[in-house]
Amino acid sequence: MSAAALALAAIALAVSLGALQMIIKQKKRFTSLLDTVRELEDKQPPARIVEEPQSPRPEPPSAEPPRPEPPGPEPPSAERPSPEPPRTEHPRAEVPGPERPSPESPDPRAEPAAPAPRPQAQLPPPDPAWQRWLDQLRTLPHGAVAALLGEVLQHSAHLARGLADAAQSRAFRHEVGEGFKQRLVRFQQCAPDESTFEKRWVEPDLITALDLLARFQSQAAEDARDGHDPASQLAAWLHSALYDKLGPACQAEGWFALERVEPFRTAFDPLVHKGVDGRQLPGARGMVVEVQKVGRLHPTEGYALQKAAVVVGR
Repeated sequence: MSAAALALAAIALAVSLGALQMIIKQKKRFTSLLDTVRELEDKQPPARIVEEPQSPRPEPPSAEPPRPEPPGPEPPSAERPSPEPPRTEHPRAEVPGPERPSPESPDPRAEPAAPAPRPQAQLPPPDPAWQRWLDQLRTLPHGAVAALLGEVLQHSAHLARGLADAAQSRAFRHEVGEGFKQRLVRFQQCAPDESTFEKRWVEPDLITALDLLARFQSQAAEDARDGHDPASQLAAWLHSALYDKLGPACQAEGWFALERVEPFRTAFDPLVHKGVDGRQLPGARGMVVEVQKVGRLHPTEGYALQKAAVVVGR
């Protein structure tokens, strides 16, 4: 080999060694940089996960209604206004003219005046816990009807004091206070299943509750007739609850409407009433004196689905 070839080989070897050293240096720098990045990553705190706020879900109504507050002292009955003293009329000269009816005698063409409304029972102020529970009932299907029964249940202990007989008062507390509580618990169980709701709750529970209120209204009306003023207020309250609230609510659901019957004010009519018994009561001959079962009408057509079962005075 010539001297020139040896020189070229030496130069190539030197260049190769220089390149190899450069690669080793670059690798050391990259490894050092990679270690530094890993150390920095280990020192960083973990990223926080921000949860999006969720809209509050409505709470399902509790199975048990709140316990009613014990009734306070019975309010005094309203005092009746004393009659005005008779006025002394001075004679006046008669003026000839056409004959006029006396102001004391009623005009035979005038329509009979409607009976004066009876004062309703004064109830305690609403309890916020009960109001929340009733509002939860209204969120369920058919909850408007259930909430009206809940209002009767809420005031059952106070309303029971309007009856004159202690045994009837205890029966009201038991049948309404305890019975309505169980019926509303079953309502919450049956309401979600629309296909079986009427068969499982409307027929066995709701209609039975309406019949029960009608019987207690009849008892209160009889007590009021005997001179017990608190019973008069109770009878008016139950009449309004039945025919002004529960009846229209049932009609709005498309189930039925209620035939209005007021004991000792409604005359017996065999077309709309079913007489199941009679009772000897002075001054009540031919009048409905007790409603044992409410009369149900078609919600839109108005014909009788079931006549009201009543006791007739004789």
